[in-house]
Amino acid sequence: MTAALIAETGPDEATLTTLVRRFYGQIRNDEALGPVLHRRIHAWNVHLAKMVEFWSPVAVMTGRYGGMPMQALILLPADWSQFERWLMLFHDTAERTCNRAGATHLMEHAIRTSRSLYTAIENRCGTRPSTKASSSNGRQHVR
Repeated sequence: MTAALIAETGPDEATLTTLVRRFYGQIRNDEALGPVLHRRIHAWNVHLAKMVEFWSPVAVMTGRYGGMPMQALILLPADWSQFERWLMLFHDTAERTCNRAGATHLMEHAIRTSRSLYTAIENRCGTRPSTKASSSNGRQHVR
């Protein structure tokens, strides 16, 4: 099944590693997202390796990731505009790194993950997020 998914969508381990490195390179230099992560991440190589492990089961169904991202990220001071920025950078990076099917496959998961994390953060703060979709620059972003 993994081989069929790789054949259909394209993102193998090497592609995922490239995608994660490019994406976090953009995030580290981003005015909105960089400061948030720089305060929390001190061992970037360790973090990047974990992010490749996180995306591996999504892209190629390895079942490798055993972390708990919700617990780590729920304490981040983030609002929806930061999630939208994250999605935009991820979308751009996925399109530059993967074939169309691979970028779409990863983007679908990124949107679901963002929704879940944002909902958890908002519930922790005692407010309910909006779940409306908006379009920005021709891209579908989910609120």
